[in-house]
Amino acid sequence: GCGRTAPLLQHLVVSQFVTTGVGVDLAPDFNVQTDRLKLLKADLNQTLPIATGSVDLVLSLAVIEHLTEPNLHLSEIHRILKPGGTLLLTTPSPLGKPVL
Repeated sequence: GCGRTAPLLQHLVVSQFVTTGVGVDLAPDFNVQTDRLKLLKADLNQTLPIATGSVDLVLSLAVIEHLTEPNLHLSEIHRILKPGGTLLLTTPSPLGKPVL
C-alpha cells in the first residue's frame, strides 16, 4: 500500500535513507520508477512477488486494517524479511488520535 506514486518511499530513496526501495500497490504509477525505486502491482491480500529473505526493512503504515487477509500479509512480511530484518507496522487506534 505505498500509494500510487509512493511519496514516502520516494523521499526515503532521494534522502538516501534507503539505497533501494520497492513499493507495492494495487495501481502504481510506473512513471516514478528509477534505478533505485521499483514499484510492483500486487494485492497485499495475496502472495507477494518478492523473493524470500530479500528485504531489510518493511513499512506497512495504516494498511493492515484495510486488508481482507491480514494474517497472510503478516506471513508474507515474515517471509520476505531477511533474518534480523525490521518491520514498522502502524494501524489507527484511539491511542494515536493525539498524535494525529
